[in-house]
Amino acid sequence: MDYLNKEYLDLEDLLETHFEIATRLDYMASLSEEEQPKKFAEMYLNYGRGGLYMEAQKLSLKFQEIYKHTLWGEELDWIDTIETFLDKNL
Repeated sequence: MDYLNKEYLDLEDLLETHFEIATRLDYMASLSEEEQPKKFAEMYLNYGRGGLYMEAQKLSLKFQEIYKHTLWGEELDWIDTIETFLDKNL
């Protein structure tokens, strides 16, 4: 997946988003399988750490596409929004 092929993406925004998503995925990987959300547990069981890389890329781009025109701090709080996004997508 080539993130930077999208003209609306800002590298700094993308890196911040990717960091938050990768951090959450890494945390979830540290949980026991019983504590992991079912969708995540299946992905991790089938694809291992490589699946985490693919999922982080996919979710980072999806978040950036959905919120590309958002004025953070005025319309929405960035960290609350990314947490809600991750809760819904993992």
